[in-house]
Amino acid sequence: MDKRPASALVNQVARAIPELFSAHGLKARVRLPGAGGLPHAGDLLVDLESEGVHVALEIDVRRRFDDRVPEPHANVSLGSRLLLVPRLSRSAREKLRARQCNYADLSGSLYLRAPGVHIDVEGRGPRDVILVNNSKQLINPFSKKASLIARVLCEHYGQALSTVDLVARTGLSRAWTFAVTQTLTERGYASSDEQGCRLSRPVDLLRDWMVAYNWRRNARREYEIPFSEDQVVQRLSGAFDNEGIEWALTLLSAATRRIGYVEFHGPMHVYAIAPSSDLLQKALDRLYAVPVSAGGNLVLMSPPYYGNSVLVGKRRDESGPLVSDVQLLLDLAHFPVRGPEAAEALIRRRIAPAFDLSAADVLRLVEAVA
Repeated sequence: MDKRPASALVNQVARAIPELFSAHGLKARVRLPGAGGLPHAGDLLVDLESEGVHVALEIDVRRRFDDRVPEPHANVSLGSRLLLVPRLSRSAREKLRARQCNYADLSGSLYLRAPGVHIDVEGRGPRDVILVNNSKQLINPFSKKASLIARVLCEHYGQALSTVDLVARTGLSRAWTFAVTQTLTERGYASSDEQGCRLSRPVDLLRDWMVAYNWRRNARREYEIPFSEDQVVQRLSGAFDNEGIEWALTLLSAATRRIGYVEFHGPMHVYAIAPSSDLLQKALDRLYAVPVSAGGNLVLMSPPYYGNSVLVGKRRDESGPLVSDVQLLLDLAHFPVRGPEAAEALIRRRIAPAFDLSAADVLRLVEAVA
């Protein structure tokens, strides 16, 4: 078996770990073995946290993969173990996955099965190794502000957009826009040339984004309103539009209208962005909305976790305003009531044609929501 790594490599890995996991919506805190009286286990200890999920990992750092490296076994007191090697070949990754062994490398490959966490992502190639620079700001492309760039690139798939174009479409600063597009390029989601930045690997972007985001991050309030299902959209339009409230349907309410796949008679989920809380309340009063703890026919998600960007690419037709297909996919992926089923139909009927996906690409994306 390969000898224990030099401290320089361990230090490099310790600095890279937060960025490695932040791409998947997980906050990572790195500790040294023995800290806090814990026994020595692995080269590094990492605490992962996201949306109430807490996982403790023991990280075994190795300079190179050795086929004799045994499968890391779970430790009852510290959590799961993960093998981290600077570069893992495809054959090495396949062997480790076959053993159900958690692994990662510095190109972004990550295979992790732990309580509440399920990640399986391939790396981006030699030129996309995560290089740590302590002076460089780490950017999560799926954060509230940065995601505006990804949304615009998705809406204009196949087009190269310059920094000036993206600034005009997002309202972000030039410096921030350039930094985000650079991050998207470094992670392999996009490519850049003299014409601008264009989305080049939409499947990788969407797979990683679905891991990083969950619809439950939105503030939610439930109401009972005295209207039939057929009347709700019309009533919402009258009340919200009159008060200058931007809104759109999402989850199964939107999926039913967008792809006609699921027949849904549950509560209507609505994103709403109001100029003020007073105007939102006036609109709710016009709807005769009564707050309830559960069982209402209107679930208002306001303010949305993603703020105004959640409405980028929204569509409006006779069935009402709907979020973009990308946002709808993100919401459905973790929705417990027929969400993955509706997400698969959305992928096959809307996402695949929009991004010119091959059959293999469709399968990879469907597997991410299965």
